[in-house]
Amino acid sequence: MLSLGALVHADGNQMAIPQEELRELVQILNKIRSDYVREIDDRALLHHAIDGALRGLDRNSAYLTDQELHDAESPAGSHASVGVEVRSINGLIKIVAPLDDTPAYRAGLRSGEVVVRIDTEPTFGMPLSDFMHRLWGEPGSAVSLTLLDPLLRTMRIVPLTREVISQHSTVSLEILQGSVAYVRISRFADATGSDLRIALQKTIGPVAQAQPKGVILDLRDNPGGLLTAAIASADLLLPPKVLVATALGRAEGASREYRTQPDEFGNLPVLPVSIPLVVLVNAGTAACSEILAAALHDNGRSKIVGTRTYGSANIQTIIPLVDGGAIRLTTSDWHRPNGGSIEGSGVQPDIEASDETALGVAIKLLTGEEFIRQRKQEAGKET
Repeated sequence: MLSLGALVHADGNQMAIPQEELRELVQILNKIRSDYVREIDDRALLHHAIDGALRGLDRNSAYLTDQELHDAESPAGSHASVGVEVRSINGLIKIVAPLDDTPAYRAGLRSGEVVVRIDTEPTFGMPLSDFMHRLWGEPGSAVSLTLLDPLLRTMRIVPLTREVISQHSTVSLEILQGSVAYVRISRFADATGSDLRIALQKTIGPVAQAQPKGVILDLRDNPGGLLTAAIASADLLLPPKVLVATALGRAEGASREYRTQPDEFGNLPVLPVSIPLVVLVNAGTAACSEILAAALHDNGRSKIVGTRTYGSANIQTIIPLVDGGAIRLTTSDWHRPNGGSIEGSGVQPDIEASDETALGVAIKLLTGEEFIRQRKQEAGKET
């Protein structure tokens, strides 16, 4: 039989414990041991209890088995998959965004769709780690996803072929009508900062044929990636030493500020403040993409066009346990320069526009004489 003392003093630490609540927990665990339809060992039962406690906190905290801990520490590029970012929310596997130039992107998977089945296996209540294991496989092997669109109330089956997903960032540049530069960042990885610098220098550097009237930074369906890469991108677009984001938590070392830094030569941002900037976002813009969009907006550097972002911006710490496994615990929330929290709220655009119309709205905004005049005035004040 499980005892209260075994739970209270298992690690030898003295702490204030709500005794009555723990007695209730022990009573429930013992009732499961004695009356549940199938026999379950104490270790598995306690792990279920731990996992339930963590998952009840938020959508990202969880208990990790030894295998899940190994997977979390393994490079993402070591598996063949379909290239989609997903979240588990209230037992549902939801798509955040497909990665550019991947099987999921080519098949047209959309942010907000719910994965109802993977192959023939229902996904409701399936741990996210189990879903990801089923999504991984040999390059060239097949997997199918049954997707539900909660808005249209339609369902479709999408066949996909797994491939090794490149972990290099995708930064693309195009000059659009009206001398507007269009820069797309599909995700943040090691090379994103340097790739963005090259793209901007092609636009406004010595090799550029003419200065653009403005720049569009497209962060739609960008599920995030490396925070360091997002900060490096902010360094290129904002003046030095301005606040990008603040991580706030209770644990020691969980709170800190992130500010832009000049390069090793003390240079100002690659994109001059005199060139207006518009950022495109949608429901697939998540994590450090939201951090960058909010930083550019709150520091007065850009307007935001699109739809509300995903609203997922916090920090998880993986804490190994003595007897194996680990817990993944949310230890900080990201706050934007204006003080607002991104987690659960997302980033609201200045101008609402669908994915189909957002680019046209941004071009019209950047080429409008009033907007250009206003930005030049603001740039004069900043300099």
